[in-house]
Amino acid sequence: MHRIAVNVQTGKQEIVPLTAEEVAEIESRPPAPEPPAPPVLTTEQKLEAAGLTVAELKELFGLS
Repeated sequence: MHRIAVNVQTGKQEIVPLTAEEVAEIESRPPAPEPPAPPVLTTEQKLEAAGLTVAELKELFGLS
């Protein structure tokens, strides 16, 4: 494993190998939690998010 060291005065970047202690610390961290699943939206909710209603959509398609 490596890390990137940046000299903030010169902007020079250098790839530096991690020490055994740094690798051990990273591996001892708990895994990141799973992000929550996005909500399941109904058709009406999707239309509302787009700024439309069912009636407006029907009108657009000439179904009213």
